[in-house]
Amino acid sequence: MKKTISIILVVAILLACMPFNVFAGFQSVVLPSEITDFFTSSFAGYSLRTKKPLYDINNNVCAYIVSLDPVGYIIFDDTDVVECSHTVDYPIDNNTNYYFGPLQLYKKIADNNYQHLVSDEIVSKECVEGLDSSFKVKQEMVSQSNINMQNSITPCTVVNRQLPYTPRAYTYNPDDRCGSLALTITLMYYDDHIDSYMVPDWLANADNTGQYFSTLLKPHVEDINSNYGSSAAALSSGADWYFTYRGIRNEYHAIRVINPTYNGFREKIDGNRPVIVLINNHPIYGNHWVVGYGYYYQSSGSAERTIIRVNDGWGNNGREISFKYVVNLVYFNK
Repeated sequence: MKKTISIILVVAILLACMPFNVFAGFQSVVLPSEITDFFTSSFAGYSLRTKKPLYDINNNVCAYIVSLDPVGYIIFDDTDVVECSHTVDYPIDNNTNYYFGPLQLYKKIADNNYQHLVSDEIVSKECVEGLDSSFKVKQEMVSQSNINMQNSITPCTVVNRQLPYTPRAYTYNPDDRCGSLALTITLMYYDDHIDSYMVPDWLANADNTGQYFSTLLKPHVEDINSNYGSSAAALSSGADWYFTYRGIRNEYHAIRVINPTYNGFREKIDGNRPVIVLINNHPIYGNHWVVGYGYYYQSSGSAERTIIRVNDGWGNNGREISFKYVVNLVYFNK
């Protein structure tokens, strides 16, 4: 008995002597109810690992990052999920980490500079002050939008559906080629899960970022000498060029829809087909092509909440966006 007590005392002393910063900054994983709803609907089969606060330029908590098992993360603030991934981990540690919007996670280093946690790029305080200010404006816009939605919706009918598989999490977009990358991701979804002839193996396996495939498509989807992106007409034309290039133009063609309806989007998802989506004036993404692969619908009387679930072309699946930002759709005929 004395030996047992001695062992317990030794363990207690060792724990007491451990540096306090071993678990500094990490918290038990308790999520707000709306973030829990998002997690359970979008991350089936995943579990919560750790939660850590993230700070703004003034050292105030502005968001939290939750690490997931087996891989992935969710970053959320007081208003909504800001970003997430099913396939990528952020290298968070015991340092105080600073967050200035999607893909902008830093730590503070010497000489009042900040270092990006993924790229290791070092930037000045003035640079991150600009990022911080821009992110706060976007947060306020999202917050007001959510308040308006919550005031108008009492859940009655809920429909939550998505494709059987998530799209590939490609990330290569150094020159605003989001249309070309969205088309790449969609063609690869067809090749992976619908029609294995869609993409030749040498092209499908060229890299894991979408660089080679999107570079092949870019001259046919958007002006190769321009950084202004692509229109729905140009993207659908680029898809038809690829079908000709692959020798399947007699089977496939692209369809573009201007001013689409939410029911039209849902119909494609219900038919187990991805949809390329152009969003406009979104508070985080701005004008951007994404790949839709699910939706979340609530209705009560005449009030509706119309959400689409997308791959954002920044390496993230599971991003949820209001359909009010959608201006164009492009999808394939079969």
